Amino acid sequence: MTAGPIFRTAVLVLAMVSVPGSMQGFRAAELKVVEDLDTATLNPDNPHLVYIVDPKLATDIFIVDGDEADMVGMISAGHLPNMVMSVDKNRFDVVETYWSRGSRGQRIDVVTAYDTKSLSPQGEVVLPEGRILTTTKKWAAAETPDGRYILSYNMTPAVTVSIVDIQAMKYVGEIETPDCALIFPSAPTRFSMLCADGSMLTVNFGANGNAQTTHSQSFFDVEQDPVFDHPAFDRRKGMAYFVSYEGTVYPVDLSGGLPGFGKSWSLLSNSDRSKNWRPGGWQPFAIHSKSNRLFVMMHQGDRWTDKQAGREVWVFDLESRKRIKRIPLKEASKSLIVSLDDAPQLYTISEGGNLDIWDARTYEHEDSVDELGEAPLVLYVSGE
Repeated sequence: MTAGPIFRTAVLVLAMVSVPGSMQGFRAAELKVVEDLDTATLNPDNPHLVYIVDPKLATDIFIVDGDEADMVGMISAGHLPNMVMSVDKNRFDVVETYWSRGSRGQRIDVVTAYDTKSLSPQGEVVLPEGRILTTTKKWAAAETPDGRYILSYNMTPAVTVSIVDIQAMKYVGEIETPDCALIFPSAPTRFSMLCADGSMLTVNFGANGNAQTTHSQSFFDVEQDPVFDHPAFDRRKGMAYFVSYEGTVYPVDLSGGLPGFGKSWSLLSNSDRSKNWRPGGWQPFAIHSKSNRLFVMMHQGDRWTDKQAGREVWVFDLESRKRIKRIPLKEASKSLIVSLDDAPQLYTISEGGNLDIWDARTYEHEDSVDELGEAPLVLYVSGE
């Protein structure tokens, strides 16, 4: 009987070695295995990398290449983390929480720095005063425009902001910010917060953590028509667009020493209102600064349906304040984001974790990546 092809192939990769002791005279086979291991790396200059956060006790963060419509990386993070994208694109930071026994035991809160090429952790800074643990919100942590400080929002139950010098990898201190939430940096040592009475708090801080605070007047009605806490915010220009539950847009210029409030305007026509169109979702607004476009997740629903997933994305020109496009979505979606480059992509994430990729200039659907986690909520883009 001649040897079959499998046996003949095996003979080619086996070497015969002597076996000592009582097995003398017999020969045993030893497989010569040569492992060529390598670590894949990502290109931090790729503007179409989108980061999808699926928050839970042990969070998954998926990284998708929008050009290839493929998941190219993933990291595991702690409980309900907040990501911060570095302005230099070489690092991103995760503000996260762990317990020594998984879901119980000793708690530790840290800011972990990751290399954007290898996705490997580069170090961490402990937050001794903790951080807010309600759910993942995009602006619960942020980086100052010069890339030096990470600012993290706390409610323990005292409301404060932690300051971390991420370049020196050291904790600086806490700033008391009662009745105000979320963080919108606009200068190397200045940030603003949205307050319970509808005003903005401006905080100027020093390298030792000391701070001076100033309150503005209220700019919206917190009882009748509150704003979403995920505005479209261009942190490089310091320009924020807060949108109310009923579709009123409030432009706020944070680039100066104090907030500048522009004239408000509505997303909705009388016809839109008669059909109960409203903004809604978790992260329902994004701005593409270079084209001056505002992207808004919209649904049809009654009042106070602000968390309802959207069925369309409406695109507005911020100069004319006119709607220029309605994009019907493939699935009901709760969050969106737009890449920052000259050939931008729009990303929408469905309630089931399916990512849709759109050309943000032609508004054509390009591709999809399915089943990214259980209930992903927050999106980030490279270089944001």
